[in-house]
Amino acid sequence: MLKFVRIAFGLLLISALVWYVWKHPQELERLGQLSFPLLFGVFCLVSAGYFCFIVSTWWLIRLDAPAIGLGEYFLLSASGLALNALAPPGSGYAVKTIYLKQRHGLKHREFLSVNIVIALLALSASGLLASLALGFLQLDHRQVAPLVLVLAIVAFVSPLIMLALMDWVLLVPFVRKREIDATHYHALLRNRTWVVITALMQLFRSGFSFLGFGLLFQAVSSEPVVVGGTLDALSTLLRLVHLIPGNLGLYEWVVAGLADALGASLSAGLLAAVMFRIISLAAVLLPALGGQFFFQDHRMGGNDKGESESGARVSIVDPLSSQARAVCDLFAVPHGPLVAPQES
Repeated sequence: MLKFVRIAFGLLLISALVWYVWKHPQELERLGQLSFPLLFGVFCLVSAGYFCFIVSTWWLIRLDAPAIGLGEYFLLSASGLALNALAPPGSGYAVKTIYLKQRHGLKHREFLSVNIVIALLALSASGLLASLALGFLQLDHRQVAPLVLVLAIVAFVSPLIMLALMDWVLLVPFVRKREIDATHYHALLRNRTWVVITALMQLFRSGFSFLGFGLLFQAVSSEPVVVGGTLDALSTLLRLVHLIPGNLGLYEWVVAGLADALGASLSAGLLAAVMFRIISLAAVLLPALGGQFFFQDHRMGGNDKGESESGARVSIVDPLSSQARAVCDLFAVPHGPLVAPQES
């Protein structure tokens, strides 16, 4: 039932977006201000941000799966990010969980702990940038809605509080159902050097994304780069947690609403968000396509020949199959192969 509500809500948001563009066709003229060098520069910045995010996750995963190489995880993560953008919520997480469990013995609860640490550090880094940017805008005598400033400060502080008080957070019934391994979580945090490096990588990721969206928003609105960067930093949560498939429509309208709250153009916020989604998808799909070729030679299974214990070959990514859709609910199914074994 919840799945259909999410889909219906997503369709409603997309319909509203199409209706808005249809009613304001003149706003599309803003796209003529986007040059190829600008788009390529944003693409490079987005790609750099994704690379920092992936490297920081790989850095922590190696504590429990030292055999996994950066290239292998990069392609796996790119495939997961592509699935998150195109398939039901949690698709990419399910794919990565199953692959890491069957090929590297990384348990679901261990991988979940890594993802929680990464997500909280990413949110805090973005909140820090948003808070600094809003402070700069206020010094520049730009009117900033108090609610937006409070949102930025909360985005910076609350993830750090959750990191420090995770034992209490785990007592919340909704969180407890996720079966988070508190012991493994604390073991990660005890590796101070690893955590600091991960936090720095997340700060770099946030910075690249901040600059990329800021340049894009400046081109369609003539606003300072820092305004667009603030919009990106405040909307980070919607790129980490998908409430509907790809948060399609939801992300665009939230960015537009934040743009309006900062005194910028709502239309510019919508257009910049749509273009940033397209560029981000391209930055993910290119390595993801390479990942598919890689995984054709690295099947999930129990031996070096890429075969399962039954002797049948197993394919890792088939997002259109019914079994794949069944495991795409967020944090739902850490067990079993993603798709049925295919006879060799």
